[in-house]
Amino acid sequence: MKLVYMGKILKPHGLKGLVSCFLENTEDSQLCSGKSIYINEKIFKVEKLNTANAKKTLLKLEGLESIEDLSSVLGQEIYMNREDFAEAIYLNDFIGCDVFSSEKSLGKVDNFYSNGVQDIMVIKGEKTLEVLVIDQFIKNIDLENKKIELHEMEIIE
Repeated sequence: MKLVYMGKILKPHGLKGLVSCFLENTEDSQLCSGKSIYINEKIFKVEKLNTANAKKTLLKLEGLESIEDLSSVLGQEIYMNREDFAEAIYLNDFIGCDVFSSEKSLGKVDNFYSNGVQDIMVIKGEKTLEVLVIDQFIKNIDLENKKIELHEMEIIE
């Protein structure tokens, strides 16, 4: 089972078991009511989810009914099983892939971040490289063999 980081539980919201969360991606998140999530290696079912505000998501987990029940999950990271996602390619699938340009190994995909406009792939090798995740830079993605080929480009140091 491959767990995918979804976000973090921040604080209680009200007195009836709701929590305020930060989610990495609220736009096309796989997290929704009825899905299972993992917190501290325990499985919780999402009873209710409200993402009306882009900065704050409210979450109600089955079995957590009061502010006292929430103490074990506050400040903890939220994960989902990758197998529970809809069939598609996600940036998280790239992590650990070998990255090449002109058949030269540049390293492995370590993580991603967003600059507010585009996603940026961080490649760790002899040097740490940051590459925009756009067609102008990415030539081919082979997830089966865990390889990503970049278009030939000049690397700025």
